[in-house]
Amino acid sequence: MFTLLGTIAAALILLTLGALLCWHYSWTQRTQRELNVALTSLHNRLSQLENQLELQPVIPPMSIFLEPINRKWHVADDLCREIDRWMALHRFERIGYFRIEELDNEELCVYLADDQLLVAAIRMLKDSPEPFVEFCFDLGQGDRGGISNPPNSTIRPPIDSAGSHFEGKLSKNPELLFEMYEQALQLVEQHHPRPVSSESIAEFFEEAHACEMALRVTSGGITESEINEVLQRQGVAPTQTQVALIQRQWQAAIEDYLLEFSARGKGRQMDGDRILIVHDGSIPSYLASAIRPTIQSAVRDTKEAELLSFEFDQMLQRFSPREAVARFRPLLPQSDLFDLIDQMNRPVSADVYSLDT
Repeated sequence: MFTLLGTIAAALILLTLGALLCWHYSWTQRTQRELNVALTSLHNRLSQLENQLELQPVIPPMSIFLEPINRKWHVADDLCREIDRWMALHRFERIGYFRIEELDNEELCVYLADDQLLVAAIRMLKDSPEPFVEFCFDLGQGDRGGISNPPNSTIRPPIDSAGSHFEGKLSKNPELLFEMYEQALQLVEQHHPRPVSSESIAEFFEEAHACEMALRVTSGGITESEINEVLQRQGVAPTQTQVALIQRQWQAAIEDYLLEFSARGKGRQMDGDRILIVHDGSIPSYLASAIRPTIQSAVRDTKEAELLSFEFDQMLQRFSPREAVARFRPLLPQSDLFDLIDQMNRPVSADVYSLDT
């Protein structure tokens, strides 16, 4: 995330330089041709930056696998040793250590309470100065509840969920561990979770991740308010550019995932077609951006293309994403540039289009 924000900052610097460049050319009364050349160069550089931004790996994988490892933090790390000792005193059995390659080789040390209702874990992210701890439980059907103190870059659970996040680091506030544990016990009493066996610990985490990502696919990624909240917590004043970029990355990743469920879509993509998958979680701004090049190809007249784009924007405001696209498609004079090639019912209901530019 910090790499992403740094790259965005570079883009904003270029924008400032571009504004100064425009002012300088106007002030010196240089020719319009020189100004256009400068602006074209600036536009190209910003386009290159945008392409680089889109490659930033900010989207979690759709599935994970917990690989058992032999590394033992409680032997080598003082903080982990203290947490491990605390777990033993509170009747947690150490199950083992695991690595999640799909999450940038994150490592976990996992524990299970003697009543098998609470699963605890010490989690170490790559390049993190210290681990964080979570207490979680199984609510069934992939749903989980619990307490943790994750990094500021983590999306907080909704208010009505069976859990919450604590602020602070255990190295600075050791009492935080007991505070989280007490609240986790209260949640267990309120929600009556299912027992978890030590043999299914890996599946416990894998299933929870898959369920969370399935919900993200259905909803279209993360919301604008979630992005703003995470950035503000990290001391960053969010901009519309940052929010739009992150949401666009989520939409593209979800589209890649859904494409695996459409053999026709995959085949047309391999033939060189541009594929657009529209579902009820599709974000209107993403759809408008994706379809605009097709509008410009179908309608050579600039004003007519602008009117069609405006009409599509209006449809996206009035109808669901799938209905808006279905209603707009017949309005294009060249319908062959915008083919409905497939429809899917799982993992979400969606329409698969082939776009030509």
